[in-house]
Amino acid sequence: MTEQVWPASQDPSDTVSRYTNTAYIAMSQWDLTIDFRLASPAPGTPVDAPLSVTHEVARIVMSPTHAKVLAKLIGDAVSKWEATFGDLPDAAKLLPAVADPGEQAPGEQDE
Repeated sequence: MTEQVWPASQDPSDTVSRYTNTAYIAMSQWDLTIDFRLASPAPGTPVDAPLSVTHEVARIVMSPTHAKVLAKLIGDAVSKWEATFGDLPDAAKLLPAVADPGEQAPGEQDE
């Protein structure tokens, strides 16, 4: 019988860091999908124009259990950040209004 082993880990030098300032979350019974996006003004608009164009930076799909653990870890990290650097604005004031239910889901936009 052949011994089963875990595959080699990803080489850390292959890891790409990306900045994101927007996230869309979709869920099903089995998983949670987080689309991380970069929002920016449309090309050719004034510098003070609202952010209106988004480009997908990464998509992460995980089980609801892993998502709950991630939410706890992120909450802990933000609490430590605030203890060091000061309080952040209330998250409810930063969140945009809930999207229209008829709006296209992330990743389903017309190209």
